[in-house]
Amino acid sequence: MTVGDLVRTLKDRREGGRLAMCIVLSVSVYVLLIASIVGGLYVAIFAAAFAVSLGLMAGHLRGNGVRVSERQFPEAHAELVRLSQRLDMPVPEMYVLQAGGVLNAFATQFSTRRFVVVYSDLFEMALDGGRAGLSFVIAHELAHIKRRHLDWRPWIAPAMFVPLVGAAYSRACERTCDNYATWLCPEGVEPGLLALAAGRRLSKLMSGDAFVDQLPDGDFWFELAQAFADHPHLVHRVNDCVALRQELGAAAPMAVAESQPMPVV
Repeated sequence: MTVGDLVRTLKDRREGGRLAMCIVLSVSVYVLLIASIVGGLYVAIFAAAFAVSLGLMAGHLRGNGVRVSERQFPEAHAELVRLSQRLDMPVPEMYVLQAGGVLNAFATQFSTRRFVVVYSDLFEMALDGGRAGLSFVIAHELAHIKRRHLDWRPWIAPAMFVPLVGAAYSRACERTCDNYATWLCPEGVEPGLLALAAGRRLSKLMSGDAFVDQLPDGDFWFELAQAFADHPHLVHRVNDCVALRQELGAAAPMAVAESQPMPVV
């Protein structure tokens, strides 16, 4: 498998088409707004508010989060560096943030700076022997940066508010990032995703196979809820990642990127 084949395998096939739809809708909205003085003012206000919100987030992280470094959580920092090198990308800043028990992580940016944020309860998985799960989560967020999902946010913002359209693109991006994380950390699929379903402790008692068996066949409300969600259902995510892991195997695709840069296509 060549690097190009690998990237095409990891990228969700729906991402490109849905991004194109979001671009067309958003450009149409921007053109209509800029055509009038009042509309142009709204665009300027939105752009300024968006930039300020990102700046405030960056300031909040630096003031309240714990930056992962060689001196602070060195093992997690080493994993961040390793995964960034595998993706042939600059190492972003990584912060641990207390969020009242919420299990989540996200990637964000301000100007040219990129950040990966992991909530503390999810980060604690590593202390409970769940290092593979934490690596999966970090790899997922790094993939958002690698795939330049953050760069498109301000340009497609109007489309993201359109019911079904924005959510569909977001789900495609999440599938792509799950695929990258599965390739980078195949052993982290279950601990990384099951923890999001049942928490970091109860997930250790879960059966991944039994969880996937919850997938209903043709359930209207299940599919409707999925259509409005910006993330795929967790049962879908686990099922798809396990299938991809079996398709890729554990060694061959991983060896590809060790010697060649990882492009974005």
